[in-house]
Amino acid sequence: MASPEAEAALAGQPAELASFERAAEVALRDARPLAHNAFKVDLAKQAIVRALRDASRAARHGTDQNDTGQGGTDTQESQA
Repeated sequence: MASPEAEAALAGQPAELASFERAAEVALRDARPLAHNAFKVDLAKQAIVRALRDASRAARHGTDQNDTGQGGTDTQESQA
C-alpha cells in the first residue's frame, strides 16, 4: 500500500537509515494494533526500512532488487 506521506518524507532526503526509519514511522503513524498484536507494527516498520534499504542498494549498484546473486545477467556475461 502506498503512503503519499511517507513518500513526501523521503523526497529530497539522503538514502540512509535515518531517512528510511522516519518514512516508516510516517507510514505507520495511524496504525492501531489490537491488544495482542502490537508487535506487528514494529515488524511492519522493520519491513519498510529493509525494503527501502534494499531498493537503495540496488539502485546504487545497478542491480535488480530480486537478484539473489545466484545467476542473472552478471553471471551469464562473465561466462560468455
